[in-house]
Amino acid sequence: MTFKEKVVSWSDDEVAEDLFKKDKFKQILHYIVDKCGNRPNVGKTVLFKLLYFSDFDYYELYEEKMTGEIYTRLPRGPAPQHFDSAVRELEEENKIEAYTADFKGYPQKKYKSLKAPELTLLIKKRKILLRVL
Repeated sequence: MTFKEKVVSWSDDEVAEDLFKKDKFKQILHYIVDKCGNRPNVGKTVLFKLLYFSDFDYYELYEEKMTGEIYTRLPRGPAPQHFDSAVRELEEENKIEAYTADFKGYPQKKYKSLKAPELTLLIKKRKILLRVL
């Protein structure tokens, strides 16, 4: 099989999974939950937007993808494809906890950090971008 045949035979999902940096995504998610999760208006939807804008801003500044995440278009804004699996893994690692709270009369899915986030996979320019958010 030639290189060209191999590239043509890949599906979009295989390519996307190959580019996705799961551990980096989890570190960024944990960091954002640690810094913003206790605010009353920050629930799952706001986390989606913060993750999207951090990825988008990083790409705009450095012309490279920070996490390689794919975002799905939803009525209330973009949603990261791997969010639920990342949350599940962070909960299993006892790094965050998910719970439901009341916000303006509606149930809101919220997250709180149980440990300080590790940022070992992030280089200095990524850490600076996240602090700005």
